[in-house]
Amino acid sequence: PLIRGLVGEGLRVWLSCPNPAQAERLRKAASPLGVEDVLEGALASGFIDRTQGVALLTDHQIFNRMARTGRRRKFRGGGVAIPDFDALRRGDFVVHEAYGVGRFAGIRRMRLGNREVDCILLDYNGKDKLTLPVSDLAKLEKFGGEEGHVPVLSKLGGKAWETAKEKTRKAIVLLVKELIHLYARRSTAKGYPFPPDGDLQREFEASFEYDLTPDQARAVADVKRDMESERPMDRLVCGDVGFGKTEVALRAAFKAVSAGRQVALLAPTTILAAQHFETLSERFSGWPARIEALHRFRSPAEQKAVLAALERGEVDVVVGTHRLLSKDVKFKDLGLLVVDEEQKFGVKQKERLKELRAEVDVLALSATPIPRTLHFSLLGARDLSIIATPPRNRLPVETRVVFWDPETLRVALEAEMERGGQTFFVHNRVRDIEEMAEKVRALVPRARIAVAHGQMEEDALERVMSAFVHGEYDVLCSTAIVESGIDIPNANTLIVHRADLFGLSQLYQLRGRVGRSSTQAHCLLVAPDANKFTDDARRKLYALEKFTDLGSGFQVAMRDLEIRGAGNLLGIEQSGHIAAVGFETYVRMVREAVLEQQGREPPPPPLTPEVEFPADAYLPESYVEDALQRTTLYQRIARLPDLAAVAEMEAELADRFGPPPDAARMLLRNVEARVACLALGLQRAEIREGGLVLTFSPDHMPGKDALGALAGRTALPSRFLYADPLQLRIELPRRLGPDALTETAATTLRQLSSTP
Repeated sequence: PLIRGLVGEGLRVWLSCPNPAQAERLRKAASPLGVEDVLEGALASGFIDRTQGVALLTDHQIFNRMARTGRRRKFRGGGVAIPDFDALRRGDFVVHEAYGVGRFAGIRRMRLGNREVDCILLDYNGKDKLTLPVSDLAKLEKFGGEEGHVPVLSKLGGKAWETAKEKTRKAIVLLVKELIHLYARRSTAKGYPFPPDGDLQREFEASFEYDLTPDQARAVADVKRDMESERPMDRLVCGDVGFGKTEVALRAAFKAVSAGRQVALLAPTTILAAQHFETLSERFSGWPARIEALHRFRSPAEQKAVLAALERGEVDVVVGTHRLLSKDVKFKDLGLLVVDEEQKFGVKQKERLKELRAEVDVLALSATPIPRTLHFSLLGARDLSIIATPPRNRLPVETRVVFWDPETLRVALEAEMERGGQTFFVHNRVRDIEEMAEKVRALVPRARIAVAHGQMEEDALERVMSAFVHGEYDVLCSTAIVESGIDIPNANTLIVHRADLFGLSQLYQLRGRVGRSSTQAHCLLVAPDANKFTDDARRKLYALEKFTDLGSGFQVAMRDLEIRGAGNLLGIEQSGHIAAVGFETYVRMVREAVLEQQGREPPPPPLTPEVEFPADAYLPESYVEDALQRTTLYQRIARLPDLAAVAEMEAELADRFGPPPDAARMLLRNVEARVACLALGLQRAEIREGGLVLTFSPDHMPGKDALGALAGRTALPSRFLYADPLQLRIELPRRLGPDALTETAATTLRQLSSTP
């Protein structure tokens, strides 16, 4: 679809591939699609230049797109797969569950006995080094933390890693205790049970011009179920930018208002509060409900009048900033509090929110995507709903990294104006933002251009933002104040000047300001000259350019936005603990703490079987030439969850690189054996003195009858060795070479694990 789409646009398309045999196959497959040619060469990434009418795509760009959107998504395995953007590079910080924080030093071929295998090299504190089999990539996680954070390397053999885990465990236990205590208190507290939906509610919801996505529908059902119960609601709805959290809140608000209760919507910024006020006023128009706003854009006299009307019960819905939490704000009958981006409020405001939670239903919204692994870990400790599917007919934002070029920018601005749309031009320095606005005016003299930043007078900022929302300007030249919550469906081009100075999460949030309708949106990330462009900035921007699929925030932001955001959502102090032990270790510890506080036994640690077969097992450089691509494949192979996934991986390798050579086939046979060992409860499989010796894990020992049945599943001679732990020896045919022995052993294990 990607190639057809580009050719259909009239672009001349070339492909590149480092493997000559694969290049020839790719040439035959792509020629009927209109591709110009396949060039032989190793490139890190390609490009699409619509202004010049050309595109160059690498083979892994094409196949990775297939892996993300097709059946091969199954390769993610038992852990959280590290996507291509997050592939391990030499020098990256990693966390090993047993050894702590280290630095990835690459993969090296080593001889173990009579066989050759590839091993991971890890550097630790001082001169400590560790060499591990590539299968241990399943135990490695790329270190997660805020951008710029440099973790302290663990010392092998020391107690620092265990101390850090214990400190984190204690903090998590306190957090989980508090969450479960609050949950228990709310379970016994008496709230107001809202009545079931009536005709008015159904009519209001029918006026929504779009269909709900499945995730939205589930979130709406969760919220209504909470509101209709007798205990006060306290639900957090997490979703990517523009995925429809506000519509969930609107339906909850109407449900409360139609029952005669008041609603307060709390937002962290004045601009976002004003946006919510506009949205509510539009959706509630035609219904007998009074909507008011309470924030710094309102005069003291207006605020005083709103406060009096609130206390008398004449206001149905009030929208405001932290001003709503002041002691002088009194409601006649508050039934629902909606909090947008709660993690952005201060300590005092959060304490006031805790007080309100005991009295009224609270619905919190967050655009910080929370990883599903953490979501599932917190089930039973907190009410969470995730909206992870994009609205129907929503198109991915076309994202390009460009250097400063007046003609490129002029074309982008003119194109948006020609279709009647608007543009955000983000320049994040107040001191020279007016100069930048003049440069933009020089590029497009006919454009109506406004300037907005946080140091403007309140009235002036309100007037500018309101005018832009209502289409009175073509271009808004602003600082990053537009990052949160501004929803202008007619604005579908975003230009970020000096994008290299922004954090990844901030760029992702900014990009969410466009593409909020069915119109194709465009994002230009403007970088400085190549000699001012650091490697880290280049990786960050090209990652954003690459991951444009809807909902890809769960990939792009996993190591920054989500990890920092998870700390914010659970309490800002948790960010430090996440940074100390790594995200996946933190999530596992949360899961264990939740089970412990509920009086349930945490599951035993997963088996990590060792497989020792005599054949060479690795991906030869002549087969997969690119080192980064080879590492990525090793990461995926280490996480293959079952025999079907191994078969799919073997088919993909053949499709991309040609028939696997012997060493690559033997690597896959080792993986098959490891998967079979997991199913059988084995901790080790090795070929020793002409026999396949299987060592059972004491924690996964089958019963006596099952052991006897297992021994009878193979036609080969077998006997139990009553060592400690128990072993089963299966005699293999004699005079077989290393490859044939490995094939036979893997086949035997497949048979043992797949037979009922």
